Amino acid sequence: MIKNHKQLAVSKAQRDKFAAAIAKLEGELAKRGEADPIAVAYLAMMRADCSRLGKQIAEYELAKSGGFETVSLSGVDSIGSDLVKARIAANLSQEMLAQMVSCKAQQIQRYEVSEYASASLAKLRQISAALLSVLSPAGRATGHRR
Repeated sequence: MIKNHKQLAVSKAQRDKFAAAIAKLEGELAKRGEADPIAVAYLAMMRADCSRLGKQIAEYELAKSGGFETVSLSGVDSIGSDLVKARIAANLSQEMLAQMVSCKAQQIQRYEVSEYASASLAKLRQISAALLSVLSPAGRATGHRR
């Protein structure tokens, strides 16, 4: 999951490298005329990785454009990624969220790296409330959406 602009830039660059490598290998395979099973498997792997990166990039860009308006929990396992998506959709940096919940930006970064595995229930509630205050229609109407 892409969590910030730096990761987005790295992911886009990696996706572009995969796309170029895929095109090159497809061209080489077409010239050979015979299917090398190892090259075909390698090509399939690169396509899968490129596709995975493309989906992650699209998910981040959708959240960044406001396409993720509320936290829709599909189960406890998704809480961490939902909180990250909500922060991105709220257009909040990790530093801004940290200020809202009275902690250091590094703590938010650690939470996000582990998808909030180490956060207490009280902290999850506090972060969720802060994000919902920004994402809710009332929060947007009062200019709290950044």
